[in-house]
Amino acid sequence: NLDNAVSYINNSFLKLWRYEKPDEVIGRSFISFWNDQEKVKGIVKEAFTEKGWLGELCALTKNGKVKIVQASLSVVNDNSADPVYLMGSFIDVTGQKANIEKIKTTISLLNATLESTTDGILVTDRKGNIVNYNQNFLKLWISMYKLDEILNNKSSFSTFLSYIKNSDKIVKRVNELNVQYDTASYDLLKLDDNKIYECYSNPQRLDGKIIGRVWSFRDITEKERAKETEKEKIQLQADLAAHEKVENEIWKALEKEKELNDLKSKFISMVSHEFRTPLTVIQSSAQLIERNINRWDIDKEISYLHIIENSIKNMTNMLNEVLTLSRLDIGKTKVKLQEINLKILIKNIIKNFQSVDNDNHLIKVNFPGECKTCVLDEKFMRHIITNLLSNALKYSPHGTDIILSVACNENGTNLRITDHGIGIPEKDQKHLFEPFHRAENVANIHGTGLGLSIIKNYVQLMHGAIKVESKIGEGTTFIINIPVQEINSQ
Repeated sequence: NLDNAVSYINNSFLKLWRYEKPDEVIGRSFISFWNDQEKVKGIVKEAFTEKGWLGELCALTKNGKVKIVQASLSVVNDNSADPVYLMGSFIDVTGQKANIEKIKTTISLLNATLESTTDGILVTDRKGNIVNYNQNFLKLWISMYKLDEILNNKSSFSTFLSYIKNSDKIVKRVNELNVQYDTASYDLLKLDDNKIYECYSNPQRLDGKIIGRVWSFRDITEKERAKETEKEKIQLQADLAAHEKVENEIWKALEKEKELNDLKSKFISMVSHEFRTPLTVIQSSAQLIERNINRWDIDKEISYLHIIENSIKNMTNMLNEVLTLSRLDIGKTKVKLQEINLKILIKNIIKNFQSVDNDNHLIKVNFPGECKTCVLDEKFMRHIITNLLSNALKYSPHGTDIILSVACNENGTNLRITDHGIGIPEKDQKHLFEPFHRAENVANIHGTGLGLSIIKNYVQLMHGAIKVESKIGEGTTFIINIPVQEINSQ
């Protein structure tokens, strides 16, 4: 009424304000049911004056909680048209307001997400018409002709793309996707200004139904240029590698040629030096026989003939070593494995040495365990043992021992030949198995420098290994290991 006292309420009013009985409300001031009472006083006064009021107010319930209500106030007049009552109807919109706030928050979050992404985003409806876009989309296409006009008129994406030169392919793709609603896509847009855009799209769904499509654009120009640069870099590296390979091959060829020239020089030096002595002996012996042919007795002539014969034999051995190394270099020498009695082979070799050494050295042989029959190349083994024993005798003082040890086990054959001779300088040891190489401390002792190179080749053909241990003035040990082999493995 005019005194602001409540004179009538319905049950819905009681429920909304959480009261149980009308007596708790009837007669109370209408102003007391609101959170902002001063504001409501003004509204009531305005309603009586302006013949009503419509808006939202914050109701204060019995339990002290605040609810948002949609209030509609209207004036009831008497027969004289004077205001008597103010009638109000109220709707609880608290839940709606909360939902609206959630929706606003969600929209705000979506807009923030849309604008914060570095990609240009475009949304089209199911017909392909432009519905929405973000600022990065505008930045990507800012130079487009009539961009604002196209976007403001909600034109189709195809129309938008038609302003790009040579865009027939992508326009066709967009039109295909407008028909194939549920298809995701990935394409590259190559523009005339050398820009390259990566383009993704996915259907937009609402309650399981496709209502449009979301397009995402990313400028990958620099990325693609970097790829091209990387490709060019890789190609350049490949070209440089190929150039380096050719250069290395040239250097290898030059080194090989140098090695061959060095070998040629060493060969000529060896031939001129090592052949000179036996040739001189042959010449002088022949001249002596010729001069004294009628004065010497037969025994003396035969002794000089033996000297000539031995000199020829030495020259033949040297030539044989050269030919052997040549056959090894061109791969013509093949291994011939067979079962051999190593003990008998070594015994025969030592017997031959004892007949020519005149007991100047004692050759000791150690055969720990059973080591008789082995699968080896007999020719190779004879040459290896003979050559190493010959070197040991040649470079050892008279009266010293030569020790030959042979051991056999499940891994193969081990051969060690040790002398107590002059030894090999350390700097020569790494070149010891190279053709024509001779240690600096054997310059006055005859030799071709081919023997150890041939031995190493023979050992390797039997899949073995050879190494040397030596100290100057103490002696040298050659160690050979040859693995177990089968005859049919050659």
